[in-house]
Amino acid sequence: MYSVLLVDDERIILEGLAVVVEWERHGTALAGKAKNGAEALEMIREIRPDIVITDLKMPNMNGLELIAAVREAYPDIVFVILSGYDEFEYAQRAMQYGVRHYLLKPCGEQEIMDTLDRVVAELRAAEERKRYTQGIRAQFEKMKPQLRQQLLKEFLTNKTYGMKEWESCRSIFGLPAEGARVRLILFEPDAASAPEYEQLFALQNISSELIGECAPVHLDAAIGDRVAVLCDAAPLERLMPVIGNVQRVYQAYYGIETTAAVSDEADVGSLRRLYKETLESLSGRFYLGGGSIITRADTPQPANMLDLPDAEELARAVRSGSAAEAESLLSDCFRRLKDMRLDVQVAKTYLAELYMVLIRQAPQDRLSGYFERAVSFLASETLGQMERFVLDIAREIASSYYDANLQHRSELVRRMIACIQERLGDETLTLGRLASEVFFMNADYLGRLFRKETGERFSNYLLAARIERAKRLIAESGQSSLRIGAIAEAVGFGNNPQYFSQVFKKHTGLTPTEFKRKTSEH
Repeated sequence: MYSVLLVDDERIILEGLAVVVEWERHGTALAGKAKNGAEALEMIREIRPDIVITDLKMPNMNGLELIAAVREAYPDIVFVILSGYDEFEYAQRAMQYGVRHYLLKPCGEQEIMDTLDRVVAELRAAEERKRYTQGIRAQFEKMKPQLRQQLLKEFLTNKTYGMKEWESCRSIFGLPAEGARVRLILFEPDAASAPEYEQLFALQNISSELIGECAPVHLDAAIGDRVAVLCDAAPLERLMPVIGNVQRVYQAYYGIETTAAVSDEADVGSLRRLYKETLESLSGRFYLGGGSIITRADTPQPANMLDLPDAEELARAVRSGSAAEAESLLSDCFRRLKDMRLDVQVAKTYLAELYMVLIRQAPQDRLSGYFERAVSFLASETLGQMERFVLDIAREIASSYYDANLQHRSELVRRMIACIQERLGDETLTLGRLASEVFFMNADYLGRLFRKETGERFSNYLLAARIERAKRLIAESGQSSLRIGAIAEAVGFGNNPQYFSQVFKKHTGLTPTEFKRKTSEH
C-alpha cells in the first residue's frame, strides 16, 4: 500500500476526496489531510507519504511553495496537482519541479481513480527499477574484488589501457589521480610445481594486508603463477622489511619460499613498464636464489665476455685428483658470473660449455652418465643450484683420479728424489730440466705432486739435499785439509765457494770450517 496525503484549503473538497475514493482498491491508503501547505509540510516530515494530492492556491504556503520545499528534502514523493481553469500558469510552474500529474477542478471520481492508478503504476515501476539497480549494485560490490583484479591485469598487460581508462575507473574503484607515484611488487612462489589456487589466494591476501600497513594498496591481482600488488611509492627502506615479513608469513603457512621483485617508483601512467621491470627483476632469482627480494639494481645486465677457467688448468687439477684446486677454479668462475648478472640464457650457455670441459676429464666408463645429467644441470633454476651441481661432479671425477693416481704419484716422486741424489753435483739441475728432460711432464704439475708427497717445494728440497751431502763430505774429510771449493763444486754450487759458505752457514749456523772443527772434536 502507498500512503496518500490530501492537501486543500476547501474543506468540502478535502472531505469529499477522502470519502469518495476507494483508496485500498487502488493499492493506496489515506494517511492524512492538511488544510494548507504549511500544515502539509509538517505532516510530510512526520508521516513521509508516497503520494501528495495538493491544491495550488492556499493560504500560509501555497502548493508551489510546498512542492519546492518537499522536492529538495524528499525527491521520491509523487505530487498530483488540483487546479482550476484560472491556475494554468501555476500548473506550468509546478511542471518545472517535475510534477507530471494534473487534475482540473471540478474533477470526477473516475478521473481521480485513473490518475491514482497511473501514479501507483509509476511508483511500482520505480520500486522495481530501484530493486533492480540495488541488485546490480550489490552484485557489483560482490564482484568488485574480481573486477579490481581484472583491472590491474589489463593495465599491466594490455597496451590499449591507458590514462583515459584509468581516469574513467578512478571514482568507481577509488584509484589515485594521474601523476600519483606508485610501486609495483611481484611475488612468485619458489615451488617446483605451479602453486594451487588457494596458495595464490592466500599470498595475495597476506601481501595486500601487510603491505597496506606500510603503504596504501590500490590494486592487487593473481596473474598466472604470480601475485602483483600496486601500492603508493613508499621508500625502499620502509618497504623491504614488510615484504620480508610477507615472505616469512607465507612460508610459515605453506612451507614455500617466495621471491619478490620491487619496481622503481613511477607515476600511474607507467604501469606496463613497471610490470616489465619486475618480470625482468625476477630473473635475478637465478643469481640470488629463492626467497630473495630483488630490485632493478639486481637485474641481469647486457652480456659481457666471461673468461671460463683455463681448460688445461681445470683438466690438470681434476686429473691430478686435486678436488680443492678444481673447486677453487670453478667457484671463482661462479663468483664472477654472479657479479656480472648476465641474461640467464647467456649465463647458461657459458655454464654448458664449462660443464662439457669438466666432464670430458671423466673416465671413459662414466662419460655417458655425465652427459645424461647435463639436462638436469641446465634445468636448474638458480645459479647456486648449478654451482653445487658442477662442484659435486668435479669432486666425483677428481676423487676417482686421486685414488688411481696415488700409487703412481708416490713412485714418480721417488724417482725424482733418486734423480736429485744422482745429480747433486749438477749446478744446472732444476725442476724444469727434470720435467722436460727426464719425466716429460709439465713443470708446475710435477712441482705440485712433489710438494704434495714430501711437504716441501722442489727447490727447498734440492738445497737441503745439497747441504746434507756437503755436511757428509766435510765430516768424511777427517784430518785432511778442507778444500771448500771442491766440496762446493761436488754439491752443485759450481765455482762459487763463497756463496756455498754463506748458504751452508744459513742452514747450519756454522761456516764449513767451523763445522769441520766441531765434528773433529767429537
